[in-house]
Amino acid sequence: MGVFTFLLFVGLIVCALYVCFAKNLLTSIVVFMAYSVVMSVIWLLLESPDLAITEAAVGAGVTSVLFFITLKRISAIGKAHKDEQDAVTKEINARPAVKRFDRYYRGIAIVLGLAIIFALLLTISNISFLSPF
Repeated sequence: MGVFTFLLFVGLIVCALYVCFAKNLLTSIVVFMAYSVVMSVIWLLLESPDLAITEAAVGAGVTSVLFFITLKRISAIGKAHKDEQDAVTKEINARPAVKRFDRYYRGIAIVLGLAIIFALLLTISNISFLSPF
């Protein structure tokens, strides 16, 4: 069971990274659904069937349907106002503040992501070096 758990963990990381860096929104939604299914299997292995059912229903079901509906509406709106939006996007991207932020936002996102990962690992670990007891 150790190898299977490791493969699920690797699959979870691959799905999460793919969703973050994918260019196509539709494939991101499908991979997000796969992420939720893998997470529900992990909850089953952790002997939490109530969380597994909730993850499968909400993560892979309801949230994905809402993402599909949102994507359809965005595409419909985008087709009607594409030329108008292109002009606004060019104007916004020409601003110096946007260029400065564009340069640093990935670094800030990586630092915040690592801080969240550290906080989660600290929460689930048995080593509590912040507590005096």
